[in-house]
Amino acid sequence: MARNLALPWYHRQDWTRLYQLFAERDCLPPHYDIWKQRALRAERRYRKKGYQVVRVPIAPQDLQTWCLKSGRAITLNARHEFAWQRMAEIPKTAQASLG
Repeated sequence: MARNLALPWYHRQDWTRLYQLFAERDCLPPHYDIWKQRALRAERRYRKKGYQVVRVPIAPQDLQTWCLKSGRAITLNARHEFAWQRMAEIPKTAQASLG
């Protein structure tokens, strides 16, 4: 049985705002297309390892609000935890369409 993996997924129109929010901008590409290429490669690697990858759409305001309430900086770990929580809110039947 495949294990689910929540992959934070960003939309082009949100990238500039999200990039400004990220605590570790020096580790991330400033351009959406480069981020997306990397994300797609990571997604393929996880699928090859047997994961069911669920792309979890992340809106800048939702992420920022969650991090503020949690008292966290918007780091890689925080983004992934937020995506896991969001994935848990998505019905199982809908998760397959997000992969």
